[in-house]
Amino acid sequence: MNINRLEADIEAVITSYNQGSMILEAVQSVCGQTLLPERIIIVDDGSTDKYSLDVLNSIKNNSVLSVPITVHFQENGGVYHE
Repeated sequence: MNINRLEADIEAVITSYNQGSMILEAVQSVCGQTLLPERIIIVDDGSTDKYSLDVLNSIKNNSVLSVPITVHFQENGGVYHE
């Protein structure tokens, strides 16, 4: 198995809604893994609390993390029901 090829095929998605401290913990956990993902995508579902938004913007603007991160902000979609 080619480990380098495996690394290139991994992406991590973190979802959040008003979870500032948990977002940071999740990002740190992913960045500390043995096999790093190609990138981390954070999807924020319309957070409204200032602390969460500050954390997300800090992560978005941090260029020294070991993994590139994309933060996607969207309006709150609520709970999905089929």
